[in-house]
Amino acid sequence: FKEAGYEVVLASPTGGPVPIDASSMGGNHFNDDCKKFMHDKEAMGALSHSVKLDSVDLSSVDAIFFCGGHGTCVDFVEDVSIKSAIETLYESDKVVAAVCHGPNCLPQCTKKDGSPLVK
Repeated sequence: FKEAGYEVVLASPTGGPVPIDASSMGGNHFNDDCKKFMHDKEAMGALSHSVKLDSVDLSSVDAIFFCGGHGTCVDFVEDVSIKSAIETLYESDKVVAAVCHGPNCLPQCTKKDGSPLVK
């Protein structure tokens, strides 16, 4: 995202350090992009000091991207701040994207008319 010219804000439900799933640190999951990220001082600093999601001014956000990994199966499911951010951005015609296990955050979300965001 940064290479495309976007400002990236790394946010999490609770803010602060984001835990890394140890099982993601090897094998096919730990590819060259992961290695590049782990050696990026600025990226690792952001991961260690994430912004609390509900403190982000969503009116200034163009998109939200949810990472994958096993931790999202617990951290993203039924989180109020994630639900609110997704619904707000979706209703504002902003991009809501997720990869791997990240879409676990979507089933809790509804459209303005009360229908499910995803079926």
